[in-house]
Amino acid sequence: MGQKMTVEARAALKKSKAIDREIAEARKDMEREVKLLLLGTGGSGKSTIAKQMNIIYLNGFGEKQRDEFRQLIAVNLVENMQNIIVGARSLGIPYSSVENDALAEEVLSWNVQDEHNPFPFTNEHLNKLKLLWRNEPATIKAFMKQNEFQLNDSAK
Repeated sequence: MGQKMTVEARAALKKSKAIDREIAEARKDMEREVKLLLLGTGGSGKSTIAKQMNIIYLNGFGEKQRDEFRQLIAVNLVENMQNIIVGARSLGIPYSSVENDALAEEVLSWNVQDEHNPFPFTNEHLNKLKLLWRNEPATIKAFMKQNEFQLNDSAK
């Protein structure tokens, strides 16, 4: 006995089928999706892995993202060297020369935390960090004793 459906019943059935299709599509999408939980201490490389996955499996990074990462790398370089300098001083490790001690003081004065004014990292800044890293025994000694002060795992 074929009863005719009311207009409201037909609209409700149509809406129900549309919802069922959306649920089925969402289920298919979820089956293809892989979720990954990354655990680790700060500076252990969790975000680096996420960025590498983005490069490998998605479309890489745009120019704006590259600029942001360049700035982040510069900030990390400066902050890690500042932590090494503070660590050397707290451990009583003297610098080998007055010039290098003054250079360390200059690096400590660099403000990389200003969100509204990104640190203008140049080759001159990089060369000063390299000088302290490669040619200053106090930096090397402090780095070797990094378990005695706070330093990111990625500092090297």
